[in-house]
Amino acid sequence: MPYLLKVPYSDKDEAKGLGALWIADRKTWVIPDYISDLNPFKKWIPAHPGCIVAGRAPLSMCLSYSGVNPMQV
Repeated sequence: MPYLLKVPYSDKDEAKGLGALWIADRKTWVIPDYISDLNPFKKWIPAHPGCIVAGRAPLSMCLSYSGVNPMQV
């Protein structure tokens, strides 16, 4: 599952250049599954433990922490 990112608008071009994807209907950035090196994105990975676990947290878990109803994903 992809990681959710907290990317400020001023960093959007940098995040996109690294391969992050903008999910317009959810208004959030994600690291897609095919990117294995998360280090370039570490400044945007939220500090909430539900979104940073060994391996990848389920997207629904991260969405629920961000206030998005995971049942609508």
